[in-house]
Amino acid sequence: LSYDHRIIDGKESVSFLYKVKEMIEEPSRLIFGAKDPGEVLLGL
Repeated sequence: LSYDHRIIDGKESVSFLYKVKEMIEEPSRLIFGAKDPGEVLLGL
């Protein structure tokens, strides 16, 4: 992924790319959010 500094502020784009990296590394966060997956599944 890339971004154009003429259009997007560098700080915002780095924050976005960091979040994308986190979601790729921990896909369970997409499903369960910040909650522990074990707690969510046990609560079903």
